Amino acid sequence: MIDETAVVRSSSERSIEVQIMAPGVCDACEIREQCFRNDGLISVPRNRLSNPDQIDIVAGTRIGLRIANSSILTITAIVYGVPLLSFMIGLLIGYDVVFVRLTETLRALASFALATGTTLLAGIGILYFDRRVAGNIRYQVHNPESVS
Repeated sequence: MIDETAVVRSSSERSIEVQIMAPGVCDACEIREQCFRNDGLISVPRNRLSNPDQIDIVAGTRIGLRIANSSILTITAIVYGVPLLSFMIGLLIGYDVVFVRLTETLRALASFALATGTTLLAGIGILYFDRRVAGNIRYQVHNPESVS
C-alpha cells in the first residue's frame, strides 16, 4: 500500500489535482527523481476515488492519498523480471534450437538478435499490462493524521 500526504491544488467535478508533499515509500530509493516528476503534481479522476465524501476536497486542503491495490514488489518483478527472462529464453532457444546449423559467430549473433526481439515483445506486453492496470487503480482519500 502506498500512502502519501498531499495538498489539493484544484478541484473540479471530474478530477482533483494534488501535489504530493514528500514521497513516503520512495525516501530510500536512489532513482526517486525519475518517479517524482512535476514537483509531485498529479491529477486524480474523481471516479477513481473510493471515498471522496470522507473529507472536504477543496483547493488548499491537506489530504492523505492512499493507493491500496498496488504491490511495489509485483510491479518491480514485472518491469525487470519479465524482460530479463524473455531475453534469456530467446537467447537459449536461438542458440540451442533455432540456429544450431550456423557457424559459431553467426549462431551467437543470430541468437542475440532473437533475444532482443523477444525482449521487445515482452516490452509491448508490459505496456499493454500497464495500461490495463492503470485504469484499475483506486485512490482512498483520508485525513493525513489518521495513518493506519
